[in-house]
Amino acid sequence: MAKTLNDHGEIRLVITPTVGVLDEERTYLMGQVFPHLMQLAEERNVSVEFKWNTPYEMEGVREYQVNFYVADSPHRYVFTHVTDGTANKERHFVDGIAAYDYETTLELGRLVEKGFLRLLDRLFPHTSETELVKALRKVARIYQELDQLENSLEMHERALVLVNKPGVEPTADTCEQLYTCGWLNYKLGNYEKALDLLHQAVNTARQVFGEYDQKVTDFIGVLRMVEAGKR
Repeated sequence: MAKTLNDHGEIRLVITPTVGVLDEERTYLMGQVFPHLMQLAEERNVSVEFKWNTPYEMEGVREYQVNFYVADSPHRYVFTHVTDGTANKERHFVDGIAAYDYETTLELGRLVEKGFLRLLDRLFPHTSETELVKALRKVARIYQELDQLENSLEMHERALVLVNKPGVEPTADTCEQLYTCGWLNYKLGNYEKALDLLHQAVNTARQVFGEYDQKVTDFIGVLRMVEAGKR
C-alpha cells in the first residue's frame, strides 16, 4: 500500500555515476533539473535531499544509478549513455531495475525528471485535480522560461486533459488551456494541431464568455495570425 504524507514527507535522491564524475551532466542536473524536482515536491509538502556518491568504475559504461529513497526504501533507476542509435528512451527493465537510455545531457535531465514524477505521483498524489492542474501549469511556466517549449507543451497537455473532459461544462480554465496548447504547437511548427486547438479555444470562449467578450476577440486575432502564417 502506498504510504501517505502522514508516514513520510521526504525523498532522498542519491546519484552514483560511473567512470568518474561527468561534469557536464552534473552541472546540468544540479542547475536545471533538481530545482524543478524540488518545486514539484514542494507542491505536495514533500522535501527533497540530493546526494552524489563516489563514482565506481564499469569499463566501457557511462551511466548513472539513481535511487529515490522514500522511508528508506530505494526506488532504483539506471540511466545509460548510448550513442550508437540503439537508445531505448522508454522505461524498460535491466535485472529488475527500471532503466532509460539517453543520448544527450538534456535527455538525461528529462528522463530523471520523468522517473521522479512517476514516483511522486504514485506515493504523494495530489488531493484534487485542481491542485494538479496548478502544479502542471507552474512546471510548464518554468520550462517555458528555460525555452524548453516541448516540455512545457507536455505539461500543458496533461492539464488540458483534466480541464477538458467530455460531458463536463467548459470553464475559463478550459479556454485558457486550449489556447495555450494551440499557441505552443504553433511555436513548435505543429500548424494543423495549433489551428484545431485555437478553433476549439475560440468556440469554447464564445460558450463561456459570450460572443462579444474581449477574450473571444483576442483568441480570434491569434487564430487569424496563425492561419495567415500557415499560408
